[in-house]
Amino acid sequence: MNLSDIQFFNTINFSLEQYLQVTADLQSESWFEDTTQGIFIMIFSLLVVVGFTGNLLMCCVIIRKHVKSRQNLFILNLAVSDIFTCVFSIPFTAVRLLTKNWPLGDIMCKLVPTLQAVYVFVSTFTVLGIAIDRYYAIVQCTSRSSKKSNLIYAFPTLWMISFALALPMFISHGVETVEVIPDHQVYLHFCMENWRSQSFRQFYAVLILIIQFGLPLIVVGGLHILICKFMCLRLRLQPACFSNSQRKQPRSVMRHRKNVILLTAASLSFVVTWLPWAIINLLADVNYKIFEGVDFLLLHTITHAFAMLSVCINPLVYGWFNTAIRRGIEIMIFQKNYGLEQSTRFTTVGTDRKSSKV
Repeated sequence: MNLSDIQFFNTINFSLEQYLQVTADLQSESWFEDTTQGIFIMIFSLLVVVGFTGNLLMCCVIIRKHVKSRQNLFILNLAVSDIFTCVFSIPFTAVRLLTKNWPLGDIMCKLVPTLQAVYVFVSTFTVLGIAIDRYYAIVQCTSRSSKKSNLIYAFPTLWMISFALALPMFISHGVETVEVIPDHQVYLHFCMENWRSQSFRQFYAVLILIIQFGLPLIVVGGLHILICKFMCLRLRLQPACFSNSQRKQPRSVMRHRKNVILLTAASLSFVVTWLPWAIINLLADVNYKIFEGVDFLLLHTITHAFAMLSVCINPLVYGWFNTAIRRGIEIMIFQKNYGLEQSTRFTTVGTDRKSSKV
């Protein structure tokens, strides 16, 4: 039942049976039918499990296997952000999207959308950082190991800027208690946005779209073009910038080409997963009447789940195109399996020997 229809309650006298039916409808847990809700719960659960596992593997490989290049430190920062998203954002966002009555209080109502915005900004700035780092490593021929200490200050600054940009989400959200049937003590608690100015709300929506998509497309696209031009020029001139010897040049060219592919795949996956959700929210902020006749809540939930798919795609993209991380994951998995197999075999042989002695 839609809350916009609640106004008729003031003018209609209910029988006891009708009152109980209306009360039951309003106090039902979900906005969706049981089948639809079950599908969404399964999708969000898979996102949490797959995303958490994949990003945790990435973190373990980068930390334990000592593959701490500048690029891998950026990837580590992104993986940490995705883990936080899986633990602190996706489960509570699912509660907010699927249930009518917000059960977690005012503070959590403010924190859930705020943390989600923080993780989005962190992901955006990290992708930008990877693009800029690759540009300097390839075009400027900067040593991979140079000035890693700068990242010690860069990452906290990046997170603080993200929190500052997400602060309006914390201020604007809160729990609204609605008496859906006057004088009958039937209440629902909604976690809602309540902006003091509609114009500021629209400005903030446009700002998010620019930071999340406009800035990465311009910066990453521009750097991508510069890197490709540089590589084409160097291949024609055959300089010594890529490597110290002519034999190593093809290997260096392949490595730089993989970096370009990684940059492209990471940027595309980020844009493709988050853009539908961002556009829908912007249109709703500008003119909600556009969605008349459309189940906006269903559409919003679908695009939100699709956006959260990025936490599962990132480990695949960065793990597959990064040789050091991919080999580290393979070694970690196969060594554990091999160790377990050897342990089982040793135990079996020892048992057989004891049996033969008896």
